[in-house]
Amino acid sequence: MRKLERAEILECFELVRDNLSGIYSRTIGWSDEEKLEEMLHPDMYYFKTNDGFCSVMITEDEEDEGMVDCLYLYEMHLKPDARGKGLGKMMIERVHQFAREHGLHLVKLTVFKENPAFEFYKRMGYSLDSTDLSFYGEESTYWIMSIFLDHCDFKQHLD
Repeated sequence: MRKLERAEILECFELVRDNLSGIYSRTIGWSDEEKLEEMLHPDMYYFKTNDGFCSVMITEDEEDEGMVDCLYLYEMHLKPDARGKGLGKMMIERVHQFAREHGLHLVKLTVFKENPAFEFYKRMGYSLDSTDLSFYGEESTYWIMSIFLDHCDFKQHLD
């Protein structure tokens, strides 16, 4: 995980736009400017390969026990021809390693309900977070998922 130069972030941005701008447009609305501003945040870290990338940020999040530090997985995108070959699993492993290196035990993410990646995250050990709006009777276009790394033997998900 590392900070990227603007040109590398722009490459990642193109992949996000290719992969998800349609879902964004149908749900919460797509804005090139807003997504790029988020991706350029100075606290964002990236893991980038030729076939995809993921981005994370250390943040605080409200949990049942109050505010806790966590790693938030902002984006994870693969080129279509790279899917199903283990790269996503490797990226998740790298995200978890980064969290542990920074003393974090909670990793959170959001995923659009119509995005098939929801099933992938479930296979990787993620479940609906207690902050997911569905627990409060509210409608949403996305799921909030999380994993507590102390309770997960990641190797079991690599088989």
